[in-house]
Amino acid sequence: MPNTRSKGAPLLPYNPEFWRTIRKMVNAQELEAQRQRLGLEAEAAATRDDADLNGAGATGAIVLPALPPGVKFTITSTMIQLLNLKGMFRGATSDDANQHLMNFVAICKSQETPRVNQTSMRLRLFPLSLTREATN
Repeated sequence: MPNTRSKGAPLLPYNPEFWRTIRKMVNAQELEAQRQRLGLEAEAAATRDDADLNGAGATGAIVLPALPPGVKFTITSTMIQLLNLKGMFRGATSDDANQHLMNFVAICKSQETPRVNQTSMRLRLFPLSLTREATN
């Protein structure tokens, strides 16, 4: 077994399964802490209990991924204005869902937030692109 340079103590072999388990635990803890900071305890409970998403107390089906430590994502007025300009999705029969999604993705791509990936941004902004019947 190889030794360290400093004290000659033997190194333990690398176990990828151990580190994979640790990462899952840390990610779950960070997600729970973020939910609590945002006051979304009800959403966390609904997610854990697989609550009826169509019921009266439904919180929605979008589970937000945790942001990296120290990173804040702020929805700016520019983002809201762009969503309004490109057209909100109302859920009417005349609305084109595919066109709405293409416009939505284009808006998200035009906005850059350091250390926030596009998936996280899209999941946070998407509910704001819906109005009227599409929110039900």
